[in-house]
Amino acid sequence: MSNQEDLKPDTIYTNPDEHRRRLSPIEQELLLAQMKIAELEEKTKELEKENHELAEKATKDPLTGAWNRAGLEARLGAVDEEIRLHPEIFSSDAVYFIMIDVDDFKSVNDQYGHAAGDTVLKTLAATLTQSVREYDTVCRWGGEEFLIALIDGNITNAFNKAEDIRVAIEALDIKSSKDEPIAVTASFGVAAMGLDLETGQQAADSALYKAKEQGRNQVVGGSNLDSQN
Repeated sequence: MSNQEDLKPDTIYTNPDEHRRRLSPIEQELLLAQMKIAELEEKTKELEKENHELAEKATKDPLTGAWNRAGLEARLGAVDEEIRLHPEIFSSDAVYFIMIDVDDFKSVNDQYGHAAGDTVLKTLAATLTQSVREYDTVCRWGGEEFLIALIDGNITNAFNKAEDIRVAIEALDIKSSKDEPIAVTASFGVAAMGLDLETGQQAADSALYKAKEQGRNQVVGGSNLDSQN
């Protein structure tokens, strides 16, 4: 009789190369349960990753990576909840909206091509995102327009932030596919509101329109800012 037992097909071994010791029925059940749990955990991770990717697609602009309108609304809703739960953390519930529009963007597309225009928008979005805090929101509002929501700020900070971004955009080193320099400037409208996105955006857009009328490449505040002093 051989000293080495034959493997039995219905028996689970801890190591097929060292199969002299068989698992007891209870050990087999425990091992099977652990294997099933590991499999479920792996599937759960995959589902969470897929859900995260779907959420990203639903709330992010695919070209620039900035938040879209749905993403901005969701983030403002989360901020509203934080203010309600922790009012001691926030100095006020005011949100400063900065509306930004690339000056003469059509001429960029016409002169350098739409690929260059996409590069301008992606570079601009990255500049805006790097210029604000983690809990502020940069949203691609549409076309060449962006909207920033500054949380828990004040007039001075909002204007200074807008002016800093304006200068940063003007200094961007962007080139076309033919290595031609592309000069980019933008106009800004600043408005103060609560968490009402529609009203805040409209007020900032009105201020932006004035910036365009007054020569572009500048920051203009909305009339509602007087009440925030």
